Amino acid sequence: MRRLFLYFALLIAVYWERHLAFGVTHLMYYSALLGQWNGLANSVFDLDTDTIKVAAATNIYAPNQDTHDFFDDITNEVTGTNYTAGGATLTSPTVSRTTGTVTFDGADIVWTQSGTGFSTARKFPIYKSTGVAATSRLFSVVTADADVGNVTGDLTIAWNASGIATWTTT
Repeated sequence: MRRLFLYFALLIAVYWERHLAFGVTHLMYYSALLGQWNGLANSVFDLDTDTIKVAAATNIYAPNQDTHDFFDDITNEVTGTNYTAGGATLTSPTVSRTTGTVTFDGADIVWTQSGTGFSTARKFPIYKSTGVAATSRLFSVVTADADVGNVTGDLTIAWNASGIATWTTT
């Protein structure tokens, strides 16, 4: 699994969409990439066996790819009914390789509708959860082009059919 991340340097193409189409930006955190090479404690991801979570934060959270490394760097996490602090656990995570392409995927994330839910989520950090924010390594953050939430309907992160992330390995 450690070798998988060496391929980050070659190419990363990440896809993400919601049932209602909107644009997104996806950024990798530097420490997530660096840790794959230098072997720092708590830095290596095993995407198909670690507990991977997706949290929701407001647009006020300003991701810093160079200095944010653990979940305790995330600010302005949303609150509301049907949202648990720390986000939702990615279920059915898989890592596969076919003809030079490695794919990381998992089940869609759904925050069920609630009239007292949240409507201001725009940043969605993906991270390896250890149960302790100060040791839960950040992987990447997806930014929607508008605020979204679960006040008027389910908020579903429907990962692209090509997976959450793909890397070319040839």
